[in-house]
Amino acid sequence: MFDPWVEKYRPKTLKEIAGQPAAVSQMLEWAKKWDRGARQPPLLLYGPHGSGKTSAALALARDMGWDCVELNASDERTYEAIRRFLEGASMGSLLTSGRKLLLLDEADNVHERGGYRAIAELAKAANPLILTATSKREIPEGIRKLCVEVGFERIRIPTVVKVLAGICAAEGVRVPQEVLGVIAENSKGDLRAAINDLQVTCAGRRTVSAGEAFTSPRVGEVNIFQLLGTLMRARTASEARNLLFSLDMPPEDALGWISENIPRMLREPEDLERVYRMLAEADLFRARISRRQAYRLEKYLCDLMTAGVAMSRRGELSFVRFQFPTSGMIFSRTRGSRALRDSIAEKVARHCHVFASTARKHFLPYLPFILRRNPSLADVLQLTEEEREFLSA
Repeated sequence: MFDPWVEKYRPKTLKEIAGQPAAVSQMLEWAKKWDRGARQPPLLLYGPHGSGKTSAALALARDMGWDCVELNASDERTYEAIRRFLEGASMGSLLTSGRKLLLLDEADNVHERGGYRAIAELAKAANPLILTATSKREIPEGIRKLCVEVGFERIRIPTVVKVLAGICAAEGVRVPQEVLGVIAENSKGDLRAAINDLQVTCAGRRTVSAGEAFTSPRVGEVNIFQLLGTLMRARTASEARNLLFSLDMPPEDALGWISENIPRMLREPEDLERVYRMLAEADLFRARISRRQAYRLEKYLCDLMTAGVAMSRRGELSFVRFQFPTSGMIFSRTRGSRALRDSIAEKVARHCHVFASTARKHFLPYLPFILRRNPSLADVLQLTEEEREFLSA
């Protein structure tokens, strides 16, 4: 069974939250006031990806002995869940003595007034509420005024290294400090990204050598390996889609990586069938975009290859080592042959007064047979020795 380390080693208590002492102290004081019977405004936890916002909220609920209802604000179904929560909150308080913490993730991804209205109603309920956001500026001022803002800093590199070293010790994997340092530096303070990279680095090994750190350029918020590692664990369509928007790679290239690696992670035939159907539809849109230059269709390509694929999975995942797309390797290996083919097509096109694409599609398949009957045609076309060998192969 695929066991993501980011979940396996998620902090269980606030004491385990790395690199956020001020935020943790503020959260704990807020929770203690609730326990003393003093209603408090909601907390708005904001900060960069991988800084521990969601983990801190879950750990706080565990420390306080509260049940936690976790919702994702980017999912429109959440608003119905909020309404159900509001309707049942008063009845629940009569039946149970414990509090319920409502955790609303990705509050900066709400894009309709109805959603913010539901959040405003929730802020008035007699239950603790925590919102998380990457950017607090994306949240309307009216909602922010209802909240106490708690900032999470980008985690310092030495702290990231310390966390990674602890995971290595727990997993029984020997990893040089140099490798941990490279992974931590590459994460740019995103602890979740660093743990994902560490898991890929250590996959199938008990000892990692210096220089074997798994890293890749992290120009965007995620690299292709992070996208592959987290796509099938996305809880909502919006979460899956946002991964692609944060990727520094054209969608058509990312489709090759997803098509090559994601099916290998699936264990259930039904999941595989659904995912392949989504990938096939995505590839049709990719072809239409390429053939017609119809870039307005790109949104459908992106939705199918991310949200469509992620929401198709029902069963468990297997852990695999991600690999370069086979189509890309074939493309690289055949680059020389394709260059010869295109050169011949251009020469045929000049003599026949047609486009090179027409010559390549309609003339080239028959040219080897014509040359066998009429070898002098090679001189007329001024084919090189290499081109003649290509046609005779």
